[in-house]
Amino acid sequence: MASPAFSLVEILLVLAIIVIGTTLFVSNAERLIDGMNEPTAEEVVDRAVKQARLAAVTGKIKVRLSYDVERRALLLTNSQGVELESYSVPVEDERDELMVRFREVQTQPYRSAGVWSSGVELSSEVLDWMEFWPGGYSTGCVVEVDHGRGDRVPARVMYDPFSNARMELDL
Repeated sequence: MASPAFSLVEILLVLAIIVIGTTLFVSNAERLIDGMNEPTAEEVVDRAVKQARLAAVTGKIKVRLSYDVERRALLLTNSQGVELESYSVPVEDERDELMVRFREVQTQPYRSAGVWSSGVELSSEVLDWMEFWPGGYSTGCVVEVDHGRGDRVPARVMYDPFSNARMELDL
């Protein structure tokens, strides 16, 4: 009469399945944790805008924020072109053609229901940089972050020229 026990092959098979499952879980958990720590391109732009304003006000100098395509980095430079800081912009896929563009914004007055107001109009002209002055104000512009996939409209963020507060817009 056979005893109700597992054979050596069955035990080894279960252990192999447990080892493979644990390995997959640990490798995916590491990737998930690493991805959570890396800021998005939009967050890097926010950080660079805030730092550019701070550098202009505290250093009492004009600061430019520009994007270097080859380095995939946002650069803070003074008016002589000396680099003060750089911020590497992350990409989801190395094949992505990431672009960060600065587009001038103009306010246009309009009248609706007898009340005058002003709206924001996005210029078709692309700027080379966004400027920050020692008085704490900056160029009125929209920063576009285009991941280069061609499947969607670039993320557009407008920064208030006087406070550099981030304003989401549908332009």
